[in-house]
Amino acid sequence: MPNTERATLYRPSAMVRALHGGEQGTALASALFLGLVMVLISAVMMVKGFGQEDIEAADHRWEQSLQVAEGGVNLANAELTVDPTFNTGETAASLATKQDVIAAADARAATDLIPTPEGEIILVKPVDDDVVYAVGYVPSRDAANRQVRVVRATIDIPSANFTLGNGALISEGDIEFKGNGGAKTTPADQHVAHIKTNGKFKSGSKNPVDGDVDAVETVTGGDVYGTATEGAEPYLFPTQEEIDAWQAELKAEAMTGPTYPGIKKTTNIVAPAYIDGDIKLSGGVLNIYGPGVVYVTGDVELTSSSEINNGAVLAIEGTLRMGGQAVYGIIGDPADSALVSFAEDPDALTLAGQGLITSMGIMWAANGGVVITGDAAVQGAVIAGGDDPNGGITFTGNGGVAYPPGLGPNWTKGPKVAADPYVERVDEM
Repeated sequence: MPNTERATLYRPSAMVRALHGGEQGTALASALFLGLVMVLISAVMMVKGFGQEDIEAADHRWEQSLQVAEGGVNLANAELTVDPTFNTGETAASLATKQDVIAAADARAATDLIPTPEGEIILVKPVDDDVVYAVGYVPSRDAANRQVRVVRATIDIPSANFTLGNGALISEGDIEFKGNGGAKTTPADQHVAHIKTNGKFKSGSKNPVDGDVDAVETVTGGDVYGTATEGAEPYLFPTQEEIDAWQAELKAEAMTGPTYPGIKKTTNIVAPAYIDGDIKLSGGVLNIYGPGVVYVTGDVELTSSSEINNGAVLAIEGTLRMGGQAVYGIIGDPADSALVSFAEDPDALTLAGQGLITSMGIMWAANGGVVITGDAAVQGAVIAGGDDPNGGITFTGNGGVAYPPGLGPNWTKGPKVAADPYVERVDEM
């Protein structure tokens, strides 16, 4: 007989069910908590990662800005080589600190920015100091996240003796032959009696020039052996500051020797010597033994058959006047001697009558002009550095100039002039 009783199924007690339900809740809560922790850790790691990237990017821009600024030094060097007077208008006192330099660079026009693949550069060069600052910006000057580095470069401006180059007549002003004179080379087969003027060249059609004629303005006349060029590049004379420094240097050297109150009769002098007065000779002879410097505070006047035989640099504050049968000649090596006037006068050096400059010397009116009249002749080179109306070289008679090849290039007693500047030392501010 079948068992009609209902089968009894296992049912957990309420306690067991409660306990089991609690275990499930705890596990769920733990899982949720762990998940939250992982999310937070991930978020923190992401934030740290982004922060690290920002730091690394900033570090990279910082390093790049230094490279950009250092590249600016090369640009400054190139700029100074082209134009040694380059500056941006500031004074050294206004650039005392790094912040001052950056402020000056920030104030410059956008057109002054020099772009590079990594950033931008501004050059800051004070007018009164031999330094230049290169300010490097990365990624740009106007960027909100810019990095700025400043490099300071000390500039060395070396000096060298001014060399004339080959040339019989060299003038800041006009050069003119009004008579039959000309420029010849001695010996005649060299053809280097060049004429160089930063003004005009004027002569008759038959006045000989045994070389080239280079004129910044016009060329009129002349029987020119070589090439006559109008619109030539200007001849680069020493600056007025360099001429003044040369005069002061010559004066100081002369004052290391004995002082004479003036000379009016036959005299022998050993350079260095300082003549505090005039040299006025009428038939007398002045022998100057060098090398060295003889400095004259007054004028030099030679008349009749007077002579100066010079083995030094004869530097004259005033003018030179030679007339009659007066002669000026060189003793020894022409490379060690010269006749120089510092007078600001169109007639700073004047030869008249039968006056003669012999022995292939240098005759230089540093701040004035040269006038040669009558049959007076020059053997050597004539230079006139004065600006109009105080400059120029004029021949009004039959006199001329005979130039020996190599005199100008081999002459070593000229003023010190600035050579190409270059960066001597670089450091970061």
